[in-house]
Amino acid sequence: MAAASAALAGGAAGGDRNGGHSSPSPSSSSSSSCWFVLFLVQTAALVWKNVLMATRNWRATATQLAAPLLFVLVIFVVDVGVRASRARQPAFLDVRRSTPEAIRHIPDCEKDAFVMRNAEQCLDFAYAPAGNVHADALAANIAANNQPPIPQRRYRGFPDEASIDAYLLNHPNEVLGAVIFHFDDDDNNNSNNNNNNLRISSSSSEVEVVPVAIDYTLQTNSSVKFWRGEFRDPNTFAQLPLQVATEREIVRYLGNQARRSLGAVEDDQLDLTWNIALRTFPHPAAVAPSIVGGIAPGFLFAATMFSFVLVASNVVHERELQLRQGMESMGMLLSSYWTSWILWEGLMNVVSSGIITATGYLLGFSLFVKNSQALLFVVFFTFQNAMLAFALLISVFTKTSQGATSLSFGIFIIGWIFQSTVLFGFPYQPQYKSDVLRVIFNLLPWNPFTKAITDLGAATMTLPSDGDGFGITWRRRFAYCVPPSSSGIDTLPQSSSSHSMLVDSPTNANVGTGASAGHYTVGGCYLSVGDAIVWMSVMFFVFAFLAAYLDQIVPNSYGTRRPFYYFLMPNYWCARRSRVCQTSSSCCGGGGGGGGEEEGGGKDGEPTAAEAAGRNNNDKMMSNRTKAALRASLATPPLAQRVSSHNVDEDVEAEEQRARLHARILLAKAGERDGGGDGGDDSARADGSSLLEENVPQSSALPPSRFATIEEGEEELEQQQQQQQRAAIELFGLGKTYTLPPSSASGPQDPIEEEESAASTRNRLRRPTAMSRICGCLSRWFPLCASLRRKPKIKVAVGGTWLQLETGKVFALLGPNGAGKTTTIHMLTGLVVPTNGDANILGNSLVGAGGVDRVRQISGVCPQFDILWNQLTGIEHMRLFYALKGLWAQNLDHEHSSRALLERVKLDKVASRRTETYSGGMRRRLSVAIAMLGNPPVVYLDEPTTGMDPVSRRYVWDIIDEYKRNACVVLTTHSMEEADVLGDRVGIMSRGYLQVLGTSLHLKNRFGAGYRISVALEGSTTTMSKRKAELKRIVESTRSDDEMVAVPLLEEGATRYSMEGSRSMRGSDQKYGSYEHFVVPREEKRRLPDLFARLDECRVRLGIADVQVNLSPLEEVFLQVTTKEEES
Repeated sequence: MAAASAALAGGAAGGDRNGGHSSPSPSSSSSSSCWFVLFLVQTAALVWKNVLMATRNWRATATQLAAPLLFVLVIFVVDVGVRASRARQPAFLDVRRSTPEAIRHIPDCEKDAFVMRNAEQCLDFAYAPAGNVHADALAANIAANNQPPIPQRRYRGFPDEASIDAYLLNHPNEVLGAVIFHFDDDDNNNSNNNNNNLRISSSSSEVEVVPVAIDYTLQTNSSVKFWRGEFRDPNTFAQLPLQVATEREIVRYLGNQARRSLGAVEDDQLDLTWNIALRTFPHPAAVAPSIVGGIAPGFLFAATMFSFVLVASNVVHERELQLRQGMESMGMLLSSYWTSWILWEGLMNVVSSGIITATGYLLGFSLFVKNSQALLFVVFFTFQNAMLAFALLISVFTKTSQGATSLSFGIFIIGWIFQSTVLFGFPYQPQYKSDVLRVIFNLLPWNPFTKAITDLGAATMTLPSDGDGFGITWRRRFAYCVPPSSSGIDTLPQSSSSHSMLVDSPTNANVGTGASAGHYTVGGCYLSVGDAIVWMSVMFFVFAFLAAYLDQIVPNSYGTRRPFYYFLMPNYWCARRSRVCQTSSSCCGGGGGGGGEEEGGGKDGEPTAAEAAGRNNNDKMMSNRTKAALRASLATPPLAQRVSSHNVDEDVEAEEQRARLHARILLAKAGERDGGGDGGDDSARADGSSLLEENVPQSSALPPSRFATIEEGEEELEQQQQQQQRAAIELFGLGKTYTLPPSSASGPQDPIEEEESAASTRNRLRRPTAMSRICGCLSRWFPLCASLRRKPKIKVAVGGTWLQLETGKVFALLGPNGAGKTTTIHMLTGLVVPTNGDANILGNSLVGAGGVDRVRQISGVCPQFDILWNQLTGIEHMRLFYALKGLWAQNLDHEHSSRALLERVKLDKVASRRTETYSGGMRRRLSVAIAMLGNPPVVYLDEPTTGMDPVSRRYVWDIIDEYKRNACVVLTTHSMEEADVLGDRVGIMSRGYLQVLGTSLHLKNRFGAGYRISVALEGSTTTMSKRKAELKRIVESTRSDDEMVAVPLLEEGATRYSMEGSRSMRGSDQKYGSYEHFVVPREEKRRLPDLFARLDECRVRLGIADVQVNLSPLEEVFLQVTTKEEES
């Protein structure tokens, strides 16, 4: 299942993919196998992490597994209800011998509240024509002879049939039925019918004409009603009772009239017994579509959506909290990341599919009993896998977990609508001729799933021949579905189901094994169950492939992405050197160039060996990409010429010159190793005599005549580095710029806000589009095109930094929010792709092929935000990152080393507690421990002591100070005290540029206000003001001009000297009354001995109890530098 995501997220490096090599070399083959081992180890660790997260968050996991069970139970309840309802319907009964059912009397409309809208005005029946002596008599007899008799208010006569129709329209649901009588003596009858009339003489000698035959018409409501749990047949409820009563009274009426004609007494009525019964034909139960097959797709789709929503939201949640980015910075392979989610959720799908199949079988569903259980399991499993890959795909396009949840529910609504159309046969019935439309429907997993479940349900329908459905076996998952061309069926009548049940025989069989072998077969069928399984399996791989591919080309939260053709680039498939394999060659030219496209590197590959960290760069090959980056950086004018708003500090300028010199030497040596060029590059000469100057503007290079050959330049560089170790980190014009849309390009070009303070601004950043080219000729008529043609504004996050950092030292990087500190660290760790320049980290280029992958394996990162999962414990975090860093290859006792490191940060006693119980300081200490796991030679600490109490902060300082002995530590902080204590070198950034550089003492001496003198006075308060005035006079008499002034207390310094011994400022304030403070400029420090001598002479007279001397604090330097830059 994981093959699709691993292919583009990080394919194995092999020699057959090595840019045209026909056979793999031993080193590339070894690198491929080592990549695979690293892939397996990281995948296992990430799956183990997912298992722990699922078990700790057991409620969500239980809901995910219980959802299919609950929905199957709902299907069971619905099925039971439908079966009970059908049991009351004669059509669904298997009647072998019917029972006569007597016709009842006319029902009372007043008691039929369901039918009658107004019970008080309802009528049991209506009749016409009213006023006709015969009709009135018949209606009265019908009412009188009913049981119980119908009161006169419950029936009504109308003049004719049209009057009845008008009344029924104006009074719906108020009349049970109507009877219209037709007599032979009507006025419209011709005289020829008079001989059919019976003439009776009365006592008054008048002749009464009585019809011999009476016709009638009945009107009743034919709608089937569901009344009190039963379906009410309109024929037996109202029509037949009214018909029987009408016929009975007509016969009675005509019989009495006949007897009267024969001389019977008028009161002598005919005694008539009239009993009518109804008996239906024997019949089998009607074959109805499977209710389970009809409703199961919707319910099971809803059950699957629980897992779908959880997967999408969890994947986005990790990216939203920067957990995934943190793991990537520690060396995680993207292929391992995607594969771990697929394996874990695939395992959950196996359990879920098993629960659905087993539950349906135990509940006795025909769908699960008659069909092959293995076939059902595979259908459910492939559908859930397709939805899993689809969830991973939509996670690429959502930025927040809440957005992923909302999008998932929107997909559920769309899927439900599509399922409804498939249930009605569209587009899989033969009358729909469009194959393209069927293919489009097959691309959505819920459509093949619905078709498969519908076919499986239809296969279990009851057969008239043997009373049992056949079902579909595994072998016949394709054969049961006969396409129109094979079955001879071109079109089928449009109905609710296009399925037909055929019993195969030797003479009439599409597929059969003999006369006794019955099989379910569908003629004119498209998309069998087997085809649906194939389509859903294909969709799993397609969606997983697209998720891994689009994840690389869609910009992430840092605006980083790869080009859409990245998998066609040779450096993506090349082999990597790793600490696992300790291989010294790669297809892309080795370690001097490393890195790739997105996030600075190519494919997420193998780490660089820690043992190779100290190798000389001369022993490595430099990739073309690295050479191009160095040449572009060297072609850029120096910072002093690019930044005209202020004068560049001389220390920063000197550092840039040293870094530029080393970059030119690296290019020159690369030209020598390549024999004068590297394929199309003719700037490197065999003797290397002019490589220090060629392709470099004279304004940006050191004086051209200063170095004639490589050896002279290298000798100068070695002389500069005699007092320091070789640089571990070298920044060669490393910079990052963002492009804003033209609509947002307003105001001055300030550096863009850094990630720590403007994540929302970063999300708005976009690369310039090609739309401006399309709209070029239309801008005159369309204002929108004119706006697109505007030149986008460039926002500088880091303006090109040249810097060299040595092993065994802590470099403290200071700056206000938005200065570029975190952006610099993100570039060095591969989270952000540099726009220009390169960085060389222990000999590994950042922008060459595979460089980021190697750099990440030799680096430790403590990000600004903790990359911790609340459900995992401290020791579990250490185990996870131990595997991600590939430390297992060093044969280390990971459990012992992890617990020892936790003990160093004072977390050994809470190592088995979940991090959700940790305080903010404890979480930061755990992040520091993770960064130092495996003793990486380069460690980046982004504000590591944020949220710590003073005791914990001091302890972490001790750990960092101890750790730096064998590593290069880059520290960013807002604490001036922390930078002063830990920083061997301090750099202050502002507006994307490095402003000052040097040791803390050097910066204080250069940019500080000078020395701060604090004098404490004691004694009587009555003479305090007089003694203060005299003290001020003494200080002023010592200075040569107005440069020594009294100032208010700002902040206590780092060192204090007292005439009576060293005391803390707080203790002095408690013992002595007040302090007077004075600032001595740096250039006046020669006068300090005279001042102290005069204060000592006046000690007793003035009541001087304490004198403290402090250098200007680092905070004062920081404020002076940043304020000056902002004002400029």
